Amino acid sequence: MATNLSENGKLKLDLFSLQFFKSLYQFCSLTKAAEEHGLPVSSASRHLAKLRDFFGDQLFTHCGTGMTPTPRADRLMPQINAILKQVNGLLAEEVFEPSAICATVRIGLVDNAALTFIAPRATDLQKTCPDLTLELIPLYDDFFTLLNNGQMDFAVYPFTKAPERQSYHFLKLDTVTFSYVVRKHHPLTLEAGGPGVVTEADAERYRMIRLRRHSGSAVNPTATPLKNQAQRDPVAIYTAYFLSSPFFVLETDHVLVMPTPTAEYLSSFLPIQVMNLCPDSPPMDMYLIWHERVHASPALQWIRSFLVSKKVSRTWRNLSNKPSRKTSAKKQEEPELSQK
Repeated sequence: MATNLSENGKLKLDLFSLQFFKSLYQFCSLTKAAEEHGLPVSSASRHLAKLRDFFGDQLFTHCGTGMTPTPRADRLMPQINAILKQVNGLLAEEVFEPSAICATVRIGLVDNAALTFIAPRATDLQKTCPDLTLELIPLYDDFFTLLNNGQMDFAVYPFTKAPERQSYHFLKLDTVTFSYVVRKHHPLTLEAGGPGVVTEADAERYRMIRLRRHSGSAVNPTATPLKNQAQRDPVAIYTAYFLSSPFFVLETDHVLVMPTPTAEYLSSFLPIQVMNLCPDSPPMDMYLIWHERVHASPALQWIRSFLVSKKVSRTWRNLSNKPSRKTSAKKQEEPELSQK
C-alpha cells in the first residue's frame, strides 16, 4: 500500500510540494498559489500542512490578507530554487547547436556530384559549422558495407529504382537525365551545317566517350591490354572521371554522353555544346543514402537537412544563372529569324 512516509517514518517530499512551496513564497497568498497549480484552496491547505509537518515549522504565517514567510522559509527558499533548477535541467530537451559540430563527415560520391551537389552548399555549411570537416570519398560498389561499418556517413548514388534494403534510408535528391555533348562547331551542330541532333547512328559514326564508374576497388577493364580486336570498339575512351571527360571532345569529333546538369554547367566555360538527350541512357534518380546507425544522430540529421535544402551560395547561384554558350548562340540567332 502506498504511503507518504519514508523508511524512517518521516513524511516524503515530492517535486510538486517543492513547486508549491515556491509559488506560495512568490505570491504570499494561499489562494494565488492554489490558482497557479489549478487546485482548490482546500487542497492547497493540505499541501501547506504537509510542508509544515515535513520541515517542522509554520513556514508561512497569516499577515493581514496574505501570508508572510518565516525565517526558516527564507533559509529554505534558495535551496529549493537550486533543486528545482537542477530538476528542470534534467527534464529540458537538449538543444542542438549546429555551430557546435566538431567532426569529420564522410560522403561517398563521384566527382560531378561533388561539383553539382556539395560545392554549391559547402561554403554556407562551413560558415554555420566552422569546425566541420567534409571528406569526399570515391564511390565503389561496396559503399553499402562502408555505410554499415561506419567508414562512410552518406553516399550519393543514382538508381533507376531505389533498392529495398533493410536498415538503409534513401532520400531522393533529383532526377538526372543524360545528354550528348560535342565540341563547338562539331559537324553535327547547326552552326556547322549539321542536323543539330545526335542519333544512335551518329554515335556509331563518330565514336563515343563513355563514363564508367569504378567497380569494387579497381577499374574493370573491357578487354585484355593490347589484345587484337576483330572489330573496332565504337567507344574511344571509357573514363570514370566526369569532370575531365568534356576535355576529350575539344579537339576530336568524339561524342560524349554525360549528366545534363553537369554538361550544361561546364558548357558555360568550355567550347562544348550540349545536344539532345541520349536515348540509350534513361533518366536516373539521385539519392542521398545513409545507414540506420546514424539516423538519429542530431548532427547528421541537421547536416543532411542542410544538404538537401535548396539553399546554395550566391556565387553558385550566379554561376547557375550564367547563360551557357548554347543559350547565347540561340539568343543571337533569334533576331535574324524574326527579321526573316
